[in-house]
Amino acid sequence: VIGTTNGANDFIVLPALSSIPDGFQIKVIGNAGGNFEVRTPDGDAEEINSEDCDGTNEYLFTNTELVVFTKINGTIGWEGHGMTAIGAVASAVVPN
Repeated sequence: VIGTTNGANDFIVLPALSSIPDGFQIKVIGNAGGNFEVRTPDGDAEEINSEDCDGTNEYLFTNTELVVFTKINGTIGWEGHGMTAIGAVASAVVPN
């Protein structure tokens, strides 16, 4: 992600779980100049780290981190975890 217009209120959307196989991974590098959010498709009730993330809750992405999102399955949804710019494990994110 290379930029934001509305700061931390800007977001990217992960693909629908039904469109990808279990174990599929997406690596996102934050180079946006500020934090942003990650969501699931609107109205789908799909989860990131055990929270429905289609707009009420979002995964807060800390800029300059690398976050890997892995599809566990169609019921559990996505697991997301990050690494800092110096290679340390980032704090766990519970979407809110």
